[in-house]
Amino acid sequence: MIRFLVSVIPLLHGICSKKSKITKDDEFIFFLYGGLGDCLLVLDLINTLARFRKVTIFCDFNPQNIACFMIGEPNIISIDKNNASTQLRKYRSSEKTDNKIFIQTSPVFECYLVSQLLGIKRSVGFLANFFTIRSIGLFIRPQRSAEKSRVKQFERLGREICSYIGVEVSKPSTDYQIKSRDSDDKDKSSVVVSVTKSGQWDMGRLPIEQYVSLVNLLIEHGVTVLLVGNHSERNHIKKICSSVDKPEFVTNLAGKTSVQQLSSLIKQARFVVANDNGVAHMSAFLGVRVLTIFLFSDPEVYKWHTENYQYLFNKIAGCMPCIGSKMFPQDHYPFKCKNRLVCQYAVDANMIIDKLKVLSWLPPKVVC
Repeated sequence: MIRFLVSVIPLLHGICSKKSKITKDDEFIFFLYGGLGDCLLVLDLINTLARFRKVTIFCDFNPQNIACFMIGEPNIISIDKNNASTQLRKYRSSEKTDNKIFIQTSPVFECYLVSQLLGIKRSVGFLANFFTIRSIGLFIRPQRSAEKSRVKQFERLGREICSYIGVEVSKPSTDYQIKSRDSDDKDKSSVVVSVTKSGQWDMGRLPIEQYVSLVNLLIEHGVTVLLVGNHSERNHIKKICSSVDKPEFVTNLAGKTSVQQLSSLIKQARFVVANDNGVAHMSAFLGVRVLTIFLFSDPEVYKWHTENYQYLFNKIAGCMPCIGSKMFPQDHYPFKCKNRLVCQYAVDANMIIDKLKVLSWLPPKVVC
């Protein structure tokens, strides 16, 4: 109830604020939080605006995790969650903020609070929900859309801002993205499989026996499997490697790669199989073939719309999906699953292999 009440504050602020126009000297400020996947959803918007204006990004993670995907050299400032208020106020006292515009990429009140701690008087973005673009201190009328997809919503926000400042919007050209998929895919022998779960709530991962079955089935088709995850998942992936029929065709890379190294592995892979996590979003962002397994999150909200993006979602319970567009103002995640994570049993290894066969991504079985 408290969150619903405080969510009205940005709306009232927008109505009562003194309006001004965007000038050529204005800079855009972003605040990124959460996991790598959440940030990758926003990066095309950042890269689009970085073509026309100076961009500064505040983030609560290692800035090197996203710097390799950005155009130019944006100013990225890492903040400590435990000392965020002090750091933001220090920036406010040391920088001129009259020429700053805060791009609000989430309607949670904390994002609005960041803009206020920074002393930024003008904002544009999703102030109250993800369906309406609103502004504070700018001559931008509310623009509403029924679009659920985060990727499409951020594209729309980029178009609105570019239209307002009078520049032509186009998808930014970057040297890290794969421009097209050609016949050399057939010669690639490695497959990346991500088993990363949602770290805070222990959600979004299949049972270990399903990963063992999936790896065995992939190896039957003559590919080597690279299992990726973070440091905390090394033992989990070690169990998978020790349980498969031919462990010599499997490599445990959990916690062994930087984001940049992981992106190189992904671009060299025949395809990627991942839960709805940072690896899936990175693969989509890079233009690589990726099959995303949706369990508790809504594919209509978090899917990408690229040529090589495919997904599996099997609704076996009425609570699925529990994360999507209806979670405002708590933003992404529920705090506790009341149904014993029934969604983790919605997809099995055979369903994944069948989907890969339909897509013609799998090579023929190896005849011994």
